[in-house]
Amino acid sequence: SPGWISKYKYGSAKSSFIFNETCAHAHASPGELLQICEIGFNGVLFLEAAPAARVLSFDLGDMPWAKKQAALLSRAYGAARFQAVFGSSDETVPSYSSRLPKKASKCDVAFSDGGKTESLGCNFRQLARPQALLLFDEITSLACVRGEGEREDSCGHAWQGTTYAYHRASREGWLRIDRCAWPPGLEGVLHASAHHGA
Repeated sequence: SPGWISKYKYGSAKSSFIFNETCAHAHASPGELLQICEIGFNGVLFLEAAPAARVLSFDLGDMPWAKKQAALLSRAYGAARFQAVFGSSDETVPSYSSRLPKKASKCDVAFSDGGKTESLGCNFRQLARPQALLLFDEITSLACVRGEGEREDSCGHAWQGTTYAYHRASREGWLRIDRCAWPPGLEGVLHASAHHGA
């Protein structure tokens, strides 16, 4: 991995933040069977953070280990608790969402860490229920994620458009930032949790 990831403990800060936010959300909803959706494969983190939750993972499947890991998680935690959908999330998320019955349980927790484009950055909105906990990273500034200022000024041009998706979502009012965390020494990469407003 690149030297800066090790130097700033980016991965451990990200994992800790996601785990703690998901765990707190699960404890705040005792007795409820949470549906957790993620774009980008990190399933075991959610399965451990919310031991009663179901996890639905959308992943491109381009990494050589992805399908083997998904099969392993399905065996270890049970197919009722973990399911992986492989393919471009730009296609699989809308397709899956359109097949859900109207009364089907949408995602109580959603994590986006898939494709780095503006359209893909908002894909999880299609699956998240109102007031769902949304988790995401790769934000360049707090002003950006809050939708403040012009996006080119507050977000810069990093992460190939993902930052613009969150900037737009906050401006449109369906994303409300609750908490965020910076990896120590890397104050330009933000991990954030928010709630889906509508």
